[in-house]
Amino acid sequence: MKTILLIAAAIISMAVASCEKTGPEGPQGDKGDTGPQGPVGSPNVIYSNWNNTFSGISAIWHVPKLTKEVLEKSVVLTYFSNGAGFYGQLPYINLPSFYIQVTYGVGLIVIYSSSNLNGIYFRYVIIPGGVLARQAAPLDTSNYLDVCKRFNIQP
Repeated sequence: MKTILLIAAAIISMAVASCEKTGPEGPQGDKGDTGPQGPVGSPNVIYSNWNNTFSGISAIWHVPKLTKEVLEKSVVLTYFSNGAGFYGQLPYINLPSFYIQVTYGVGLIVIYSSSNLNGIYFRYVIIPGGVLARQAAPLDTSNYLDVCKRFNIQP
């Protein structure tokens, strides 16, 4: 009896496996709901983390994103902060006693100051050519918080 059941089960399994379902493709399902709008981003704008690893009166910051093309076609801004809510754009001059200057080259930012850079935070922002031109309102790049707001950068 067991043998007959096993043979019957094998025949049924082969019959089911060999069946092909043919017929027309069914209709397309309903379109899903549109998801919520994502947050406004900063398309193509590149910015660094805050860097406070410099000491002495000058520093070379290696920035591979500063290519020849970026330097020729983009706006590169450098800001500093005391870490307690004060922000300034470089170059920063408070004569007669204090200044921080900046120069840019392929692959680097050079910062030099009249005082020790220890404890000062620096950040760069690269705005590709055309991004500022597409903005509806003028942008005061010397106001760091306005730049952050415009390009959705976390201060």
